[in-house]
Amino acid sequence: MMPDMEEGNGKVSQAEDAETPSGSATSSRPSVDKDEQPKTPWQKYTAMVYQARGNPSVSPDSIRPPSLAQQLFAEVLGTGIYMFFGLAATAAATTAGSSSGVIQVVFVWAIAITMGVMVAISVSGAHLNPAITFTFMLLRPELFAPWKAPLYMVAQILGATLGAVGTWIIFENPINNFERTYGIVRGQPGSELTAAIFCDFYPSPSSLANPALGWTPDTVSRGGAFGMEVFGTAYLVFIVFAVMDPRNQLRLGGAAIAYSIGLAVLILGCIAGPITGLSINPARDLGPRIVAYAAGWDEIAFPGPNNSWWVWTIAPFFGGPIGGLVYDMLLMRGI
Repeated sequence: MMPDMEEGNGKVSQAEDAETPSGSATSSRPSVDKDEQPKTPWQKYTAMVYQARGNPSVSPDSIRPPSLAQQLFAEVLGTGIYMFFGLAATAAATTAGSSSGVIQVVFVWAIAITMGVMVAISVSGAHLNPAITFTFMLLRPELFAPWKAPLYMVAQILGATLGAVGTWIIFENPINNFERTYGIVRGQPGSELTAAIFCDFYPSPSSLANPALGWTPDTVSRGGAFGMEVFGTAYLVFIVFAVMDPRNQLRLGGAAIAYSIGLAVLILGCIAGPITGLSINPARDLGPRIVAYAAGWDEIAFPGPNNSWWVWTIAPFFGGPIGGLVYDMLLMRGI
């Protein structure tokens, strides 16, 4: 979640002169010619990072801002990486029992999204989530050009779809074997357990599969699922805005942003995983749901039980701006 990479005409003022211990007036930073001044938000951010890391002599203008094509490819790649490893971990846990309990799978998802952010953050800002892009379009237009939002969203959905396709290619036979062993008929009621490898349901099919819990399909209502996804996305965006706050020194490191997002997903997954599966990202559910439909889950994927597929696609678009507005009103501007 870094500043927009679009070229512009912004300027960065030269550092003020500072008095040296000997009394002579010298510049505290190497002077930069007017023509070499950073001209884009991305270059301004680069200059700030160089200066904070004690290397102000490197000219930000020597680093070419990423092209739009590179930014979109970074969104596809970053989203695809985090989706592939997250979905693959879910598939392994479901079909082979490679992990037990919610925490192990959620932990892999947290690591996967951290890796995805690290890959894309220096090129596209690592939105990897249409709800993040939508929120930046509304609340941070100075950092993200709004006209890019539809392109970013398409790239994110494409990346999520490709990650799901990769998971299906690797786990097709294990999924088939699992369904045969347990008498699951794909596309029929009960096949939510394997469809949940790709897309989300409420409550989570793994919660329903454990009779000791006593959960039923009515344990979680549609409104409850929608509210959980709104809350989860709001919390995620709240954390993103906190780390990106100009007053927050952690924002100087992309790794800090990636770790913060990963930790937020880890916490939310432990809470919301059994309830909704925790999407908090329209691309995370929609792309893999398309793959699940094409792979034979049919009405279990679309429109889903109780026509519920839209919950994970729509709710994050409400939660993102809510989380951003809460941060801005309470901590950025104050009330």
